[in-house]
Amino acid sequence: MVGQIASIDGVEKVTERKGFGVQYDFPLHDEYGSNDIIYPLTEEEMQGIDSYVTEGTADTEALLSGEQVLVAGNDTVEEIYGWKFQVGDKVTLHYYDGSGMAEKEVEVAGMLSDVFDRDHNGIEGWFVMPELTMETLAERRIAYGQNADQIFGAISGLAIFIMMFSILSMMNTLITNIVTRKQELAMLESIGMSKGQIRKMLLGESLLLVGVTVGGTMTIGTLCGYILCRMLYGIGAVYMQFRFPVEFALGYVAVLILVPLLITVVSMKSFAREALVERLRGMEC
Repeated sequence: MVGQIASIDGVEKVTERKGFGVQYDFPLHDEYGSNDIIYPLTEEEMQGIDSYVTEGTADTEALLSGEQVLVAGNDTVEEIYGWKFQVGDKVTLHYYDGSGMAEKEVEVAGMLSDVFDRDHNGIEGWFVMPELTMETLAERRIAYGQNADQIFGAISGLAIFIMMFSILSMMNTLITNIVTRKQELAMLESIGMSKGQIRKMLLGESLLLVGVTVGGTMTIGTLCGYILCRMLYGIGAVYMQFRFPVEFALGYVAVLILVPLLITVVSMKSFAREALVERLRGMEC
């Protein structure tokens, strides 16, 4: 592109200006959605960046990781806004990664002198980052998304297996409890307890078991999920953020309530097919 413009008749010199448009949030001074243009440092410029640093540091590894940025023109920032960026400040950058808007929280690592601005033909924004960092931001977001999907799939599979196991275990407990109490229920019916009362008693016992199960799942399970996310975040999976799975939780609770209801109704209908006298005789066997 530069060569094509330079070849046009009458063009004596072409000055290339680089920049990467972003929006940034700076909550410390209530700045949200402010437009800025990041100046991308080439590998050659990175080698001499230390000579421009007046405050803080310009650690190459930290800058290339995308976790830190440098600030240029801080005096101009003060003239415009009445405040200045400080080393250690947190800024959230919003940028287009090729498929949609993404965001990244970065830390201000150091301040650059006015000489940097003059030597680079007057940069247009406040922030400076290595060119390689900006090129990999979109790739990193895609990789994060893929890793997150893999981890979510593995955890979801394990959670579904545990949920199914717990539901089957509860079904077995409820069925065994009702079947082994067949004669007891027949005795209660023989002394005047109606089928409706027996059904309510069994449902009440079942729902009490469901309440204990749900309470344990929502407290201990949620706490374990939160701790797991924090552990993954601490070892570098910065894309892992805890969010309570409302849909899964509601579905799980609905199944836990529905299962004992169905088991009780089916069991009562099964008992109804057998005469009360026959069920009472079972006690004599």
